[in-house]
Amino acid sequence: MADGQALDEVVRFTSDLIRIDTTNRGGGDCQERPAAEYAAALLAEAGLEPTLLERTKGRTNVVARLEGTDPSADALLVHGHLDVVPAQAEDWSVHPFSGEIRDGVVWGRGAVDMKNMDAMILAVVRDWARTGVRPRRDLVIAFTADEEASAEDGSGFLADQHAALPVEAAFLCFAGLLAGAEIDACLTQRTSGMVPSFSVDEDISATRDALLGLIYALGML
Repeated sequence: MADGQALDEVVRFTSDLIRIDTTNRGGGDCQERPAAEYAAALLAEAGLEPTLLERTKGRTNVVARLEGTDPSADALLVHGHLDVVPAQAEDWSVHPFSGEIRDGVVWGRGAVDMKNMDAMILAVVRDWARTGVRPRRDLVIAFTADEEASAEDGSGFLADQHAALPVEAAFLCFAGLLAGAEIDACLTQRTSGMVPSFSVDEDISATRDALLGLIYALGML
């Protein structure tokens, strides 16, 4: 069971990541590095050794490995992406990069796709570090660039340069929506199976419920 700190962190991390503008317009001008450095710092605080990988300057991916208790078990890849689609402030009642919490709702671009899931992954890893929990199998944690466009600087780059990953992952956790994402197509080149996904909406209570489900599922795999 997640502690209160994990439940608070997942909301705070979501808001913080939303405030880092990683708009991907498809022209190559997106800069995911500030968000990647934010995620890497939180992983490092939990005792992991994250690696920052770039094909193009500023288009940064984060990869880390969490060792499980059973070295014979195939690894599980858990991933999210750091970029978001464009948002025009005049079309929003709350600024899309404010990360504001209002009436129990986290507002902003990425609150659904998919900085919420990035935040949940980070909160789970940190919760386990505090409580001494280890999953059965190794987990490869990946936060990728460029999912909203070509994925050439993100999952495509990681799949092509898979030797840079800490381990080969035999299972892929679709940490977000399943439909048509380039990251799923590219990363499945290196996998032989998948596990169920957890997707949430902007409501904080739903985010917390999904966090609990993710902790339970990953811990049981």
